[in-house]
Amino acid sequence: MARLSKYAVRGGIVLTVFGAAGMCGKIASTANVQQKNEILWVDGAGILGGLVGGAAATMAVGLADATGPVGWGVALFASAVGGDYAQKSGKAVGKVLYDQYGQKLDLTSGTVIGRLCS
Repeated sequence: MARLSKYAVRGGIVLTVFGAAGMCGKIASTANVQQKNEILWVDGAGILGGLVGGAAATMAVGLADATGPVGWGVALFASAVGGDYAQKSGKAVGKVLYDQYGQKLDLTSGTVIGRLCS
């Protein structure tokens, strides 16, 4: 189980990096500053939601570790579903936050993300 958890952690890091690279690619391929900001808010919140979900899933796997092989399988399935749900929930929250506050703030022009992803 310890070996499996190491792979899960590394896989989570790889998926987070791919998500950030995908967000950066979307920002770079969009000319409209308002659309760039929306992408940053929505996809950025999705990545943060996925990180929070991943942390919660790690705790769940740790708790299920004591229950044996059946608990391990349930925990791994629950962590995969939970991570996906957390990422989608994060995107939904990001969209609401963008609609409320993000249209007034230009985060892509004056930040490191904006310079890296242009």
